[in-house]
Amino acid sequence: MLRALLAGFSILLIWCGADYVLHFSLLAPFYAASPGLWRAAPELNVGLIFAVRIALIAAFMATYDRYVSPKSIRAGGAFGLLIGLQLGIGVGFGTYIHMPVPMGLAVGWMLGAVIKSGLAGVVVGATLRGDRTPHAGRRDGSHA
Repeated sequence: MLRALLAGFSILLIWCGADYVLHFSLLAPFYAASPGLWRAAPELNVGLIFAVRIALIAAFMATYDRYVSPKSIRAGGAFGLLIGLQLGIGVGFGTYIHMPVPMGLAVGWMLGAVIKSGLAGVVVGATLRGDRTPHAGRRDGSHA
Protein backbone atom coordinates (compact mmCIF):
# COMPACT_ATOMS: atom_id res chain seq x y z
CA MET A 1 0.00 0.00 0.00
CA LEU A 2 2.82 2.39 0.86
CA ARG A 3 4.47 1.73 -2.51
CA ALA A 4 1.19 2.50 -4.29
CA LEU A 5 0.81 5.80 -2.43
CA LEU A 6 4.42 6.68 -3.22
CA ALA A 7 3.88 5.87 -6.89
CA GLY A 8 0.67 7.90 -7.04
CA PHE A 9 2.26 10.90 -5.34
CA SER A 10 5.29 10.67 -7.64
CA ILE A 11 3.05 10.62 -10.71
CA LEU A 12 1.11 13.61 -9.38
CA LEU A 13 4.35 15.59 -8.98
CA ILE A 14 5.57 14.59 -12.45
CA TRP A 15 2.26 15.48 -14.06
CA CYS A 16 2.00 18.83 -12.29
CA GLY A 17 5.51 19.75 -13.39
CA ALA A 18 4.96 18.54 -16.94
CA ASP A 19 1.64 20.39 -17.19
CA TYR A 20 3.26 23.61 -15.98
CA VAL A 21 6.01 23.42 -18.61
CA LEU A 22 3.64 22.24 -21.32
CA HIS A 23 0.78 24.69 -20.82
CA PHE A 24 2.51 27.79 -19.44
CA SER A 25 5.56 27.64 -21.67
CA LEU A 26 5.49 25.40 -24.73
CA LEU A 27 1.80 25.76 -25.64
CA ALA A 28 1.29 29.29 -24.29
CA PRO A 29 1.49 30.91 -27.76
CA PHE A 30 -1.35 28.69 -29.00
CA TYR A 31 -3.55 29.62 -26.04
CA ALA A 32 -2.73 33.30 -26.56
CA ALA A 33 -3.76 33.04 -30.23
CA SER A 34 -7.26 31.84 -29.29
CA PRO A 35 -8.18 33.70 -26.07
CA GLY A 36 -11.93 33.45 -26.62
CA LEU A 37 -11.82 29.67 -26.10
CA TRP A 38 -10.29 29.65 -22.61
CA ARG A 39 -11.28 30.63 -19.11
CA ALA A 40 -9.25 33.34 -17.48
CA ALA A 41 -6.78 31.98 -14.89
CA PRO A 42 -8.83 33.22 -11.89
CA GLU A 43 -11.86 31.32 -13.22
CA LEU A 44 -10.10 27.93 -13.20
CA ASN A 45 -11.32 25.44 -10.59
CA VAL A 46 -8.03 24.27 -9.09
CA GLY A 47 -9.76 21.76 -6.81
CA LEU A 48 -11.45 20.13 -9.78
CA ILE A 49 -8.16 20.07 -11.70
CA PHE A 50 -6.52 18.12 -8.87
CA ALA A 51 -9.55 15.84 -8.42
CA VAL A 52 -9.39 14.91 -12.11
CA ARG A 53 -5.63 14.29 -11.92
CA ILE A 54 -6.03 12.07 -8.86
CA ALA A 55 -8.88 10.12 -10.50
CA LEU A 56 -6.80 9.60 -13.65
CA ILE A 57 -3.81 8.44 -11.59
CA ALA A 58 -5.97 6.02 -9.60
CA ALA A 59 -7.52 4.58 -12.78
CA PHE A 60 -4.11 4.35 -14.46
CA MET A 61 -2.57 2.53 -11.49
CA ALA A 62 -5.56 0.21 -11.02
CA THR A 63 -5.53 -0.76 -14.69
CA TYR A 64 -1.79 -1.43 -14.57
CA ASP A 65 -2.14 -3.46 -11.38
CA ARG A 66 -5.02 -5.54 -12.75
CA TYR A 67 -4.02 -6.13 -16.36
CA VAL A 68 -0.24 -5.88 -16.73
CA SER A 69 1.76 -9.01 -16.00
CA PRO A 70 4.59 -9.49 -15.43
CA LYS A 71 5.14 -6.13 -13.81
CA SER A 72 8.39 -4.39 -14.74
CA ILE A 73 9.75 -1.01 -15.70
CA ARG A 74 9.66 -2.02 -19.37
CA ALA A 75 6.06 -3.27 -19.17
CA GLY A 76 5.03 -0.17 -17.23
CA GLY A 77 6.64 2.13 -19.78
CA ALA A 78 4.98 0.33 -22.69
CA PHE A 79 1.63 0.39 -20.90
CA GLY A 80 2.03 4.11 -20.20
CA LEU A 81 2.91 4.92 -23.80
CA LEU A 82 -0.13 3.04 -25.11
CA ILE A 83 -2.49 4.67 -22.62
CA GLY A 84 -0.93 8.05 -23.40
CA LEU A 85 -1.44 7.53 -27.11
CA GLN A 86 -5.09 6.63 -26.54
CA LEU A 87 -5.72 9.61 -24.28
CA GLY A 88 -3.66 11.95 -26.44
CA ILE A 89 -5.48 11.10 -29.64
CA GLY A 90 -8.85 11.33 -27.92
CA VAL A 91 -8.17 14.60 -26.14
CA GLY A 92 -5.89 16.29 -28.65
CA PHE A 93 -7.49 15.41 -31.94
CA GLY A 94 -10.94 14.74 -30.52
CA THR A 95 -11.03 18.34 -29.33
CA TYR A 96 -9.60 19.58 -32.63
CA ILE A 97 -12.47 17.88 -34.46
CA HIS A 98 -15.10 19.75 -32.43
CA MET A 99 -13.47 23.07 -31.52
CA PRO A 100 -11.48 25.62 -33.49
CA VAL A 101 -8.23 25.00 -31.62
CA PRO A 102 -4.97 25.32 -33.55
CA MET A 103 -3.52 22.06 -34.92
CA GLY A 104 -0.31 22.78 -32.99
CA LEU A 105 -2.27 22.73 -29.75
CA ALA A 106 -3.86 19.36 -30.61
CA VAL A 107 -0.44 17.91 -31.42
CA GLY A 108 0.98 19.38 -28.19
CA TRP A 109 -1.82 17.87 -26.13
CA MET A 110 -1.27 14.48 -27.77
CA LEU A 111 2.50 14.49 -27.28
CA GLY A 112 2.09 15.75 -23.72
CA ALA A 113 -0.28 12.87 -22.92
CA VAL A 114 2.12 10.31 -24.40
CA ILE A 115 5.11 11.68 -22.48
CA LYS A 116 3.25 12.08 -19.18
CA SER A 117 1.69 8.61 -19.36
CA GLY A 118 4.97 7.05 -20.44
CA LEU A 119 6.66 8.54 -17.38
CA ALA A 120 3.77 7.39 -15.17
CA GLY A 121 4.18 3.89 -16.59
CA VAL A 122 7.86 3.86 -15.70
CA VAL A 123 6.98 4.97 -12.16
CA VAL A 124 4.40 2.21 -11.64
CA GLY A 125 6.66 -0.32 -13.30
CA ALA A 126 9.48 0.59 -10.92
CA THR A 127 7.41 0.74 -7.75
CA LEU A 128 4.62 -1.82 -8.19
CA ARG A 129 6.67 -4.84 -9.22
CA GLY A 130 5.18 -7.29 -6.74
CA ASP A 131 6.88 -9.24 -3.99
CA ARG A 132 10.64 -8.63 -4.01
CA THR A 133 11.48 -10.55 -0.86
CA PRO A 134 14.12 -13.34 -1.05
CA HIS A 135 11.59 -16.12 -0.33
CA ALA A 136 9.34 -15.28 -3.27
CA GLY A 137 10.97 -17.76 -5.63
CA ARG A 138 11.11 -20.86 -3.39
CA ARG A 139 9.68 -23.98 -5.01
CA ASP A 140 8.54 -25.70 -1.85
CA GLY A 141 6.15 -22.87 -0.95
CA SER A 142 7.81 -22.29 2.39
CA HIS A 143 8.79 -18.88 3.66
CA ALA A 144 12.39 -19.26 4.83
